[in-house]
Amino acid sequence: YEKKLALKFIFNFASLNNDNIQPLPEWLVKTLGFLNDSLSFSMPNVYEKCYEISGYSKAQFNRLFKKYIGQTPSEYLSKRKIEYSCNMLLDTKYNMSIIANHLGFYSTSHFIHLFKKYMNCTPLQYRKRVLERKSALNKTS
Repeated sequence: YEKKLALKFIFNFASLNNDNIQPLPEWLVKTLGFLNDSLSFSMPNVYEKCYEISGYSKAQFNRLFKKYIGQTPSEYLSKRKIEYSCNMLLDTKYNMSIIANHLGFYSTSHFIHLFKKYMNCTPLQYRKRVLERKSALNKTS
């Protein structure tokens, strides 16, 4: 499932409406594949691995990544972690500290802060709302 989602995500970037559509460079496709793998989320040197995959220096990599993707590698990875955390919130009963730790956030409060930034609610509010909606849908069908 994750690999399908990652490929769909990469394809969407490559097919954005743009007057000068170009395929993504191979180094970027490989880097995005690496970053979209949940195993990379908690790696201590995740960005160093990205520089290694790309063959670029830190400065070059960050500049080119932002040029192609429209956000910094850090923003991109944070959003991916939050997307993945949404699945964990719904598919597990893990508490916030376990989810934050599993996804490589340096603290639970940082995880909650980023979750609120991107999702406009806390992780617990998200879990409660979505599960209540699913329950209501199940009762009506």
